Amino acid sequence: MPRGDDTGAGPSAPKRTLDAPAAGKVVGVSWFRRAAERLRFADRTTGLRIQWQEVPQRTNGIAGRGVRVDVSRLRAGRYRMQLTVNAAGETSAISTREIDVR
Repeated sequence: MPRGDDTGAGPSAPKRTLDAPAAGKVVGVSWFRRAAERLRFADRTTGLRIQWQEVPQRTNGIAGRGVRVDVSRLRAGRYRMQLTVNAAGETSAISTREIDVR
């Protein structure tokens, strides 16, 4: 692509803000656990949600980001973590991982 084109991809393109919500949801909660929560014998199982906005700093057209999430306060179990990156007018990028918290 030529430099400075209006597609937003050239080096002189305006910087766009990215929205990046991330969520961690519990996977495979047993019926026994759900029953205990419903009867209020146990606290509700909750996940994790974070979100941020940024204007990425690009090097050679690539913008990288490392994210570290503290899961020490989550109950032991299996969680599905999903990160979605949204830029106005473009398709969202989604990455999903499953983790075990012990």
